[in-house]
Amino acid sequence: MPSTDVPDANPDDTLFLIDDDAARLRARVDQLLGKTTWSENPRSRTRRLLANVRIRRAEGARAWVTANFAVYRLRSNQVATYVGRYEYVLERRRDGLRIQQRCAVLDLESLRDVGKISFIL
Repeated sequence: MPSTDVPDANPDDTLFLIDDDAARLRARVDQLLGKTTWSENPRSRTRRLLANVRIRRAEGARAWVTANFAVYRLRSNQVATYVGRYEYVLERRRDGLRIQQRCAVLDLESLRDVGKISFIL
């Protein structure tokens, strides 16, 4: 997830809000499912809406796809809304489509009012 001021930046040479690999994503899930995540006990309720899914390019078994998103996080009678777009690289395999890469690009100018960004993962 690139910073909100440079959404098209390269993660190899620019500071990103989140640049997780598969191992880090598994660790996040384990933490959120565990009982030691004090800030999420009880857990927030979330809803994700995807719209305007578009295939931008396809080559062989791969497709480059974008989709707009809105993620709502409900906690303690407050609602935080995250809006942006996902950029996917999908790969067709024998057992179906698999996500090879996903980048979440926020349209927000600041994270101050919405807090935790892990909910849009």
